[in-house]
Amino acid sequence: MLRPRAAQARAEIETLEAQLAAAKAKLRAAGKGEAPAPVKAAPSTQDTARYGCPDCDKMFDSPQGRGAHRNKAHGFRRHAS
Repeated sequence: MLRPRAAQARAEIETLEAQLAAAKAKLRAAGKGEAPAPVKAAPSTQDTARYGCPDCDKMFDSPQGRGAHRNKAHGFRRHAS
């Protein structure tokens, strides 16, 4: 036997699944089909700033990436302010 909260949650899930099925049927009846999944656009190269390593000319998407690279590859440590 399910606990009261678990039974209530399961009933709510079944209700939502039924509502979803009804909405999908309504869309199909309207001739629209299911809505396509949203597609996340990749940032264009013009929108993405690039940061170059002055020691070896590698390119990075963020200044943090460049800093980590310089620290590991070149032993560079930024001086304390």
